[in-house]
Formats: sequence, structure tokens, C-alpha cells
Amino acid sequence: MRIALDLPHLKPATATANAKYRRRVPEDLRGVFGKNAVEWSLGTKDPAEIYEAWKIAHAKYEAMAGRRSKVSTEQIRWEIAQKAAIEHGLATPRDKRIGPVDLELEQGKYQDFTDAVRKEAEKLSSQQLGAKFANNPAPSSFDVLLEAQLKGIERPPVSLFPEFCHSD
Repeated sequence: MRIALDLPHLKPATATANAKYRRRVPEDLRGVFGKNAVEWSLGTKDPAEIYEAWKIAHAKYEAMAGRRSKVSTEQIRWEIAQKAAIEHGLATPRDKRIGPVDLELEQGKYQDFTDAVRKEAEKLSSQQLGAKFANNPAPSSFDVLLEAQLKGIERPPVSLFPEFCHSD
């Protein structure tokens, strides 16, 4: 039995691909998103799970779009890095800097970052992998975790995801 979902910006799952959240990006938001359309995998083909994943993707888009001129690329990169680092146990919400990690001095932590980067790379779709060679690809958790591991990333003054921001 096939369940039809009538959700805006939903690209249905196919036999070989998960459902996706696809949305054109207006001209005035292209600086925030880094491209003229977003297409995020919802990570599932199951209609019951698609709706929940769609709500998260839609809220993410709306949060980013709502910040238009108030958010910088650095703020977006920080929020993506912080969320991924927290998910992998590499940072806490109070951290003001993530990385860099010295291979010789912090071998265990370096390996933890490497494992996290690999896991994030596995989440990338073929479209996202191809976008890495575009002029201005949108940042992914893979990109920013790798950057944090090698160069470090500092918290900018404004938070895009307030649930991860705590005052000191």
C-alpha cells in the first residue's frame, strides 16, 4: 500500500532514492544558502518517517530564510559545525571554539574527529558530493567538521539555532 503525502517542497521517494526537501531559493536569500535551490535528503522512504523529517527540513529552511540579512556565512557554518560536533560528542553547547586538533598531541581526539567527518561524509548525497566542485557550494556538516578539525571554528556573536546557545 502506497501512502500519498501532499507536502509543499517534497520530492517523493523513488525505488532508488530517499524522499527529499527541495525548494527554490529567492534571489535575496542566495547569500544565506549559497545556491539557487536546496535539496536535502530526508533520509527515508517510509511515509510515516517522511512527514517528521520534512517538518525538520522545513523548519530549518524557514529559520535560515527568516534571518536573511541578519545571518552571516560564518554564523551558518558555526551552527552546522556545533550541531554536528555535539551529535558526535566532540563539543558542548557552551564551547566557543571547536578545534583545531593536533594529530601528534591529541591522537584520540583527532581520531574521534576523523570518525565523525567520515560519518558525515556518508550522509552526503551524490548531488552534494558533486556540488563540492561548484563555485559556491552550501556548507555541509562534513565540510565544517573537517574545517574545525584542521583549522578550528569560533562561535560568531549571533546564533541561528537558539536551542544550542547558552549564555555564560
